[in-house]
Amino acid sequence: GLWQFDVPGDESAMKTVSTIIILYIASSAPVFAEPFYAARDLGTLPGYHSTVATGINDRGEIVGYASSNDGKHAILYYAGKLVDLGTLPGYDSSEAVAINDNGEIAGNLEGAAQNYTRAFRYRHGKMSDLGTIAGYSNTLAQGIDKTGQVLGNLPGSGGQIFLNGAGNTIVVKPSASDPRSATSGAINNCGQIIGTRFAPTAGSYLYLYSCGRITDLGILPGYDACYFNAMNDKGVAVGAASPPDGSGGPDWSAVVYKQGKLTALASPPETVASGALAINNKGQIVGYCETTGRGNASHAFLYANDRMTDLNERTSGLGDWTLTEATGINDLGWIIAVAVKKESNYPFPCRAFLLTPLPKASDERRTDGFTTGLQSYHRCERNWHSLRVFWHRGR
Repeated sequence: GLWQFDVPGDESAMKTVSTIIILYIASSAPVFAEPFYAARDLGTLPGYHSTVATGINDRGEIVGYASSNDGKHAILYYAGKLVDLGTLPGYDSSEAVAINDNGEIAGNLEGAAQNYTRAFRYRHGKMSDLGTIAGYSNTLAQGIDKTGQVLGNLPGSGGQIFLNGAGNTIVVKPSASDPRSATSGAINNCGQIIGTRFAPTAGSYLYLYSCGRITDLGILPGYDACYFNAMNDKGVAVGAASPPDGSGGPDWSAVVYKQGKLTALASPPETVASGALAINNKGQIVGYCETTGRGNASHAFLYANDRMTDLNERTSGLGDWTLTEATGINDLGWIIAVAVKKESNYPFPCRAFLLTPLPKASDERRTDGFTTGLQSYHRCERNWHSLRVFWHRGR
């Protein structure tokens, strides 16, 4: 039969019932630590088969490069359009590597005939060769701070340099008193640099450059080598580190340097290699992870709340593309990533994707439980003074 219970039109009683219903709604909806993402394919330029995204700012402007069989061209994605930044006379290829919140871009030019590279800066719609310093032919841009100062590397010399187009200055390089060579470093908006220096007989050392001074942070603990790819404005840096030969474990491990400590990110037990490529000011980290379970194929990850998550499992709209690495994340949580087509000839063709967090209310994987509970609440609300609860004992 059918049992009916009439609840008196008492406000306190109804508040109690409403509280129970709200608790039911909350318990009905699954809880997820990170947001889900919607994927947007940034496309490519006419005549080019691939695009790679390398940097994103807080305005959502994205830089990278498009590839063809004849070379690469630096690209800028903004206002829904992909723009070819071109190159300069005497150079065959270009690629953009970073963009600041003022829209200033750092990148590199390549001259195949001359067999050299030069860092460039793109500002106010114009690309400029940043030149070099006496005694060095090549420069390689690695990042840019909020003032437009470009961090560069001196390939083959073991030195780091600040590039401004005029008055380029050496940050660190080997000397007679200190023969350690500097590897690639990372720069933040404050103009701080973190990197490693290597001595063949003494291993790798961490260093920090800030306010014109270099601070030796000590020998790299537990690793033979380390490369930093990004540093946020709080001084937290991420990259990849390699353990000594024969130590077991992954060949390279994604690492974070925070408060004087270098720590490997927790990754799946079947990991063979991983690397952290970017970090925002909220401490969210993105990168790549290769595991034996996927045949050593690389997948893009997000690291948040002490957990590494495969972005392919949290992103809708990918179609037959697989995210292989996440290369940037801004303070809005927008992520740029590189994808390849399933069953394709890796690494080409590849495509740049933008991943934007879905609002929780529109997340299809949350709405069923939440909507059911909400509908129940509204049905009860309509009968505020006479809530009928029915129990069907079965017939």
